[in-house]
Amino acid sequence: MTSTSRSHTTLQIALRGTAGAAVALSMIATAGAAHASQPAPAAQVRLASGAPFTPSRAGSTGPQVGPRSIAGSAALPFANCEASGPSASDNAIATRLAPQINTPRLSGITGYQVSCARAIVAATQALKLDQRAAVIAVTTAMTESTLHDYTASDNLDSLGLYQQRASEGWGTPAQEENPADASDMFLDRMQADFPTTWNLSSTDIGSICQGVQRSGDPGAYDPEAAAAALVVNALWSAPSSPVAGRVSSRQAVAIRSNGQTVVVAPEASGQLVEYVSAAGSTTWSSHVIPGAVGSYPSLTIAPSGQIDVVYVGAGSTQLWHVWNAPGSTSWGIEKVTGAFGSDPVSVVRSNGELDVAYVGAGSTQIWYSSHLPGKSWTGQKVTGAAGSGLTAGVTPSGRFDLAYVGAGGTQLWHVSNTAGTWAIGKIPNAFGSDPVLLDRSSGETDIAYVGAGSTQIWYAYDLPGKAWAGEKVTGAFGSDLGTTASAAGSFDVSYIGAGGTQLWHASNTSGSGAWALGKLTGGFGNNLASTIGATGQTDITYVGAGSHQLWLGHQLPSSTWTAEKVTGASSVPTS
Repeated sequence: MTSTSRSHTTLQIALRGTAGAAVALSMIATAGAAHASQPAPAAQVRLASGAPFTPSRAGSTGPQVGPRSIAGSAALPFANCEASGPSASDNAIATRLAPQINTPRLSGITGYQVSCARAIVAATQALKLDQRAAVIAVTTAMTESTLHDYTASDNLDSLGLYQQRASEGWGTPAQEENPADASDMFLDRMQADFPTTWNLSSTDIGSICQGVQRSGDPGAYDPEAAAAALVVNALWSAPSSPVAGRVSSRQAVAIRSNGQTVVVAPEASGQLVEYVSAAGSTTWSSHVIPGAVGSYPSLTIAPSGQIDVVYVGAGSTQLWHVWNAPGSTSWGIEKVTGAFGSDPVSVVRSNGELDVAYVGAGSTQIWYSSHLPGKSWTGQKVTGAAGSGLTAGVTPSGRFDLAYVGAGGTQLWHVSNTAGTWAIGKIPNAFGSDPVLLDRSSGETDIAYVGAGSTQIWYAYDLPGKAWAGEKVTGAFGSDLGTTASAAGSFDVSYIGAGGTQLWHASNTSGSGAWALGKLTGGFGNNLASTIGATGQTDITYVGAGSHQLWLGHQLPSSTWTAEKVTGASSVPTS
């Protein structure tokens, strides 16, 4: 197979979408570089659309060609990677990342390109693959199409994000132009060609891309890998897997992919109410959740945008589940079958599965229930796990994590579930209360807690393949903790300062060992809950000091804290 080698040429190209919107970007086209040629034979798989697909290299005689190369000014149609186009979150991520991206294929990045990367990340997570798989796929799409879902070609029959070719056995043109199907085909071939090495850090990302794509220019991929990792890191944890952590018994908060803040809190009667504020707005709307009366709401937002709330029913120990599909004004409600207890915490996986851990009624035994969309609830004991103060998370690889205070003591414990198998162990030298857990996109697990017999806040962390380690959060004393991870990668702890009602915020950049502390300006109260959005926006909800009014503390990256009332939420219980 041959390709023609040409020098790098800087081009200004006009790209026109199916909606007629023109996008101009500067790119350096490298002719004879990557292209999706002849995948190897593999067993038939089923794509995201439900269509069967069997990659094959048989019968190919065509030349290997490079990424779509456009001489001069040209216009090719491309489709939205998300049905509604780039979201406000996509645009915000693009604005934040653009100054950091300057590669042979990309000079900056647009909201549209981020939306295409988001589609690849979602497809990767749906296959339960880890973050490295998404970086490999996004690296390939950056190189092949500059993250554009092209529906026409000036490069033989190359189409879609990966410039796959039907004539080379990559599937139908419709599949190649479907971001989920195209990603499924790429990732299936990646696993077939590199079954034991694709997820090893010692395996070069560019060589994996080249092995799948069979490029005429094997060196085209590596220069894009760092930028791809930057984009995937911004997309992986949020909003696909919103921070859940330990929620306040009085309210819970999460941020949708469009930047919308959602708070669920009970009124004095126990009636649960949803409060919603659009990105950048201080105006709130409220909606009573029909039939939902109780306490301890745990709130998650699925990748589809569906809101799920699990809570303890009023006057009982029965756990209930209510949900609201995106764009719908109605709520569904059901019992969590066989689940009776307290202190529920929930997380949602990339496939929409909802996992709930709770303390069984009348005991300290910890239980676990799970629910796939359209399926029945299933439950089981977490063998050997007994305690209180539950906090949960889910790693990018799909491992369910749970931390808690052991029954009858102050020892902190960690339980994990991988593919149905439970592992349990003490967190060495960690004794205290009020733990909050955060699973990061890197696979690191972080836990903050209040030290036993004191108000000193501590931090324990578990890096992949390493033993647990811990340290004091220097200068931080208080209670009622919440955790988030910033867009810059720092681990952040919010808390109520010891002996008062002032809200504080402590931040630590991973590996720095130094903590930065600051007051949340104008924030005084209790019953704190926190979350973070895809753009790095941090939201903290709390009940104002000496009142029943719910407040929101809000901070955008590189900006100061602001506090505002959650309009209409003035009768939130405090005990």
